[in-house]
Amino acid sequence: MALSRYLMALAQTWGKAPVWLVEFSRGEGSAETTWFYHLGNGYTWAGQAYAASPMLFDELSYTSEIRKDDFTLRDFPRADANLAEITGGDPGRLRLVLKRGFHGVDEFVVAWRGTLTATRPRRAAVDLVFGSWSRAAAARSDGFVIQRQCPWRLYGPDCGVVQADHEVAGSASAYADGTVTVAEADAAADGTYSGGLLTFDGDARMIVKHVGPALTLGGAFPALAAAIAGSGPQAVAVAPGCDKSLTTCLARFDNIAANGSFPIMGDNPFFTQVF
Repeated sequence: MALSRYLMALAQTWGKAPVWLVEFSRGEGSAETTWFYHLGNGYTWAGQAYAASPMLFDELSYTSEIRKDDFTLRDFPRADANLAEITGGDPGRLRLVLKRGFHGVDEFVVAWRGTLTATRPRRAAVDLVFGSWSRAAAARSDGFVIQRQCPWRLYGPDCGVVQADHEVAGSASAYADGTVTVAEADAAADGTYSGGLLTFDGDARMIVKHVGPALTLGGAFPALAAAIAGSGPQAVAVAPGCDKSLTTCLARFDNIAANGSFPIMGDNPFFTQVF
């Protein structure tokens, strides 16, 4: 089974050029600001435009060493209008998420994430140096502990949650740029369906963002788009997502017995933060 999935993925991406998307962010919640860049001529994914950028990087490091700079984005233009906001303030507050995909394939994976540790100005550009999240945690090891989150795929056999038990029937009234409008989704708190699934006519797409009735999908859904355009609202089912936390596992799915994370056992006054 694992081999067949690998061969299917290989067939989808063989000969296709890679796509690298960069997301910088600062702040939390409603105060969060995010900047989107494509290491190329510009790109749009899941309804979000990624601005063209000449940035480059040499390689990705997955080493467990912590006393080094893990990753450098080179050639961020000094003329970029966002430079001051991105590099201003506490460097450690700037977060980086690097996503990798392939042209013609509407799925991306997170290839690397970390926080800014230094900037290296040059005449026309700035190099941005990042440390991985594990490096940042190790630097504060007197009060932090790293734990594995639940590794199971939601609604998969190891997770054990039955999708049909949590689905909500809805009506998809509009489809535009990868975002579906489902009025019934507005009854749940924003984010409830992020990471979940939208199913139509036996086919499903992952929901990458949920705000009110708007569900942004992780890939195009041409069959649903055509059905809405030709016949109006369509019957769909939406299933909630999971952020892998113990709180969500218990409150949303009552599935704590199957959770695959390594939670802290008891209280320890020496560990005040958990990654």
